[in-house]
This record gives sequence, structure tokens and C-alpha cells, in this order.
Amino acid sequence: MKQTRLLEIIREEIAGALNEAGLGDQITALDKQIEAATKQIAPLQKRLADLQGKKADLQKKEADLSTKTQAQLEEETLNERPFIDSAFDVTGTSPENLNQDSLQKTIDDAVKVLQQEYPDADVKKLAGELQKVNSAKNLGPNSKLSPEIKSALQKVADVIEKQGQIFGSPSKIDDLMKLAKDPSQIDRLEKLKSKGYTFILGNPQAVTAIEKSLGLKPKNNDSLLADKSKTEKPKAEKPAKEKAPKEKTTAASKAEPMDGEDKEATQNVDSDSTAKELGVTASAADKFANLFNTKTTEEAKNKMKELAKRANSGDQKAKSFFDNEKNSKIIQAYRNAQKVKA
Repeated sequence: MKQTRLLEIIREEIAGALNEAGLGDQITALDKQIEAATKQIAPLQKRLADLQGKKADLQKKEADLSTKTQAQLEEETLNERPFIDSAFDVTGTSPENLNQDSLQKTIDDAVKVLQQEYPDADVKKLAGELQKVNSAKNLGPNSKLSPEIKSALQKVADVIEKQGQIFGSPSKIDDLMKLAKDPSQIDRLEKLKSKGYTFILGNPQAVTAIEKSLGLKPKNNDSLLADKSKTEKPKAEKPAKEKAPKEKTTAASKAEPMDGEDKEATQNVDSDSTAKELGVTASAADKFANLFNTKTTEEAKNKMKELAKRANSGDQKAKSFFDNEKNSKIIQAYRNAQKVKA
């Protein structure tokens, strides 16, 4: 009983001390602030989640756009360009006049004129000059262009105009479709009927056309008359001829004369006495006579016999002599020398 009372007194004393110091009130105040802050954080957390969701949606749309194929992009911009160096770079609707005035060829000619006027111009500068074809003012009577450049650009403009007359006419597109061999080309011509044709030469087009003119990029050389749906059959490969296996010969067999051989070696014998004796050409006879710096044919024959004996005994240096193709004429002369009577 006394102990319980003692604890109560201690608690009362501590509480009194805290109240005197004001710490209890401070703790209560902090608890209220924490509660208020928690209520404020909840809406912010919801706002943060909403923003993160919108960001994820935008990133998905960006990824979808980046995965579009080049073919899809081309289809979407069919009505944004004249046709340069492609199957549709045509100014006619029959096989006879299909590529009579190619836009790429006309640009090639214009680039030569521009380079004469601006010899130090880079591709970007030349493209800018070429795009002046888009302005009627540059091609009009008050043009500030030189007569040569104006004439070259006028020809480019004329070809673009001719293209527009074809691709702006559904009936003429139908005529081209009769010539087209590739199904993908027919599909694109169908889309052109509704999308139309613009006469503006864009900057990327101008840059690419000039790079092709300068040989910096290869030209397509495409054609409406080419059938890409068919592939050439691969040519049948001729079976490789089997080589007859070479017979393994020893140094001795190379050194010894063989029946029925040396017919060719005995032909075209000149007046050289050693050659006559050996029945070989003078060149082969000289090589044999000079073998190992010997002075006579007999000494050379003895050297060869000794060399063949060593080779058959396993001497690698001697064996390599008979295996070397460069020594074939010397070995042949030795074979013939074996036939010469002492």
C-alpha cells in the first residue's frame, strides 16, 4: 500500500515538473502539427500519382511513334513531295516516254551549273540554292539569279510541273498503274489518287538529290516497269570436280627412273652436249650439272644417289629437297641421267 502510494506521488511530481517546464504542451502542439501535415500530404501524393501516370502515357505514345516503319512514314507524306530518283520519277504515262524527263537527271544538270557559280559551296548551300525553284519570284522577269542558274532551275520547275500534271490526274495515275509491275507500287498509286501532289521541293529531298548528284549516295535506278515481286532463280552450281588422290611417293621413287616417262623431256633437245647426253633441255642439264657445285655429270649423279639414300633413311633435310617442287627439273634430269650408259 505504501509502495503504490509512493509511485503515485512520483508520477505527480514528474507531471508537475513537466507542466512547470511546458514540455507537455509542446509535445501536444507537435502532435497536432503532424496530424495537420499528414492531411496536407495525402492530396499531394494523389497529385504525384496522377502526374506519373500522365508521364507514362506520353512515353508510350513517343515509343509508338518511334516504332513506325519507314514505309508508313512514306505513305503519310506521299502528298508532300515531288518524286526524285524513284519509280515515280516520271513525266510520261507510256513505256516510250516514261522517263523522258527525269527530275533527278534535271537536278544533276542544275547542280553542275550551281557548282560553277559557287565552286566552294557545300551540300547545304547547294540545297538552299536549289530550293529557290519553289519561288515564282526567282524564276520571274525580276529574278536576281544569274541567267544560267535561272535557266537550270526553270528546267527543274518544268519537270516538277509535268509530274504534277500526271499525279494530279486520277486517269493518268490509272495509266501508270497499267505499267506498274510491283504490287507495292500499285498500292501507292492508289493512295496518290486521294492524297494528291504538291509542287514544293523540300529541304531533305534537295539534300538527298544533291548528294546523289555528287556521288555521295548511290542512285536507285528504280522503274515502274521492273517486276520486284519475282526473284531470279539462283544459278545451279556446277559440281566440283573430284581430284584424283596423289600417290604417296618416297624420295627413292622420285630419284629413280620410271618406265614410260620422260617423253617430253627428250623433246626439243638443243646442241648442248650434256643435254644430248641426258636427253633433256639445256636448261635442265645445266641445273643438274651445277648441282652441289659439281664439275661433271657423273659427280652430280653420285651426289643425287647419296641424297636419295639419306632421304629414305629419314633425313628431313634430304627429304625436303625431293619434296620441293622447285627441284623437279633437277630430279627429272637425274632420272634421265640414270638411263645414260656409263
